[in-house]
Amino acid sequence: MIEFWKSWKLTPLEKSGVKSLKSGLKVVLKKVPKVVAVYAGGSFVRREMNAKSDVDVWVITSDLRSQKIVEKLSFPMVGFSGYALQELKSGKQSAFRSRLMISPMRFVKYLPNFRLIYGKPLGKFPVRSDVEDLKALISVFRTKFLPLYASGKFSFQSVLKQVFWLADLELKLKGKHPPHSWKAIALMTGKDHIACLAWKLRGRHSSDRVKKLFIARLKKYLEGLC
Repeated sequence: MIEFWKSWKLTPLEKSGVKSLKSGLKVVLKKVPKVVAVYAGGSFVRREMNAKSDVDVWVITSDLRSQKIVEKLSFPMVGFSGYALQELKSGKQSAFRSRLMISPMRFVKYLPNFRLIYGKPLGKFPVRSDVEDLKALISVFRTKFLPLYASGKFSFQSVLKQVFWLADLELKLKGKHPPHSWKAIALMTGKDHIACLAWKLRGRHSSDRVKKLFIARLKKYLEGLC
């Protein structure tokens, strides 16, 4: 295992994250065949964990069949996702995918912000432009995230997470270079931006009224991005 956090002064939450990451990797190597590489991502890598954070583990395999096993993996405080090399090369998800995931091209684009914990670094794969990414993400908000949230199948905290990706792309299209940090993105967008509000609400209990107002503001924000 590649312990990229060795130089960190770990917080109690990060110490727990390390344990979860090590356990998650053991699960992967025990149950998933044809593993090419394993990456850590999410709030642990950004060093922005809160009490409800899990550790994101991305498993890259050489075949699609192994990814069906990845989709069924489960371990406390670990979120498993992944792609087969075939999906990364084509830039398209396989038809068997049953849950929401970032697209292969977006995964590849943000891969430099993830940290390799097992295997060899991946090579280059096709990516979309930031404009194409933003248009695609706006569409996903309208066709999946918001309808699923309205039906109770997508949490408010999950909506908040996706807002940071919108703000990240918005900043890039304005010629700025936001670091891989939700807090930094919130600061760069300004106190009146929806990303700043998302940062304040992240990891906290929100009343139904606050949620309703946020979703209404989000819909207006999406209209302004088009």
